[in-house]
Amino acid sequence: MGELAYTNPYNGYETIIFQGPADTQVTFTGKGRSSYTTETYIDNYMEKWYAYETDNCRLDEEHGKFTFRITLQSHYNFRYSMSVALINNDSATFGFYSAYAGYNLPLSKQNLFTGDVYLDSLVVLNKVYYNVFVSPFNSYWYKNDSVCPAYLYYNKAFGLLKIEYSDNTSWDLKEIVH
Repeated sequence: MGELAYTNPYNGYETIIFQGPADTQVTFTGKGRSSYTTETYIDNYMEKWYAYETDNCRLDEEHGKFTFRITLQSHYNFRYSMSVALINNDSATFGFYSAYAGYNLPLSKQNLFTGDVYLDSLVVLNKVYYNVFVSPFNSYWYKNDSVCPAYLYYNKAFGLLKIEYSDNTSWDLKEIVH
């Protein structure tokens, strides 16, 4: 994966604090980061094998309600991608969902998926972040009346900057504790 691994700035053991609506706070703690390679047979005619590289990072919310998973992965056509999943583990309270945002790698304004947006800068809680990539979340629901994650704001230096919800509320990055 080489330099592309630095697209995820987390070592897997940080504490990431977001400010939510009405000054609520949502805290995630890293549960580790791992990398592995798997070989897959991809072509019967040419008898080709391909090694997929995967780099995973998991961050759990302090009360067990949410999980972030950040995955960097190579593909057989020499393309790389990153996906960020936000999983709601508390189906009784929030309506179960999982939401996925995807990015082409390397991150650049010339390498966006359809629907993604590049921002030169973004102000979050009075702090300016540069080179921000915005991706719509694809959400999978069991309860259609729930508020769902709509957009993820991300940059290579700080990672998750903002999660915007369908009701125009958001979780905004407040602090990263190493």
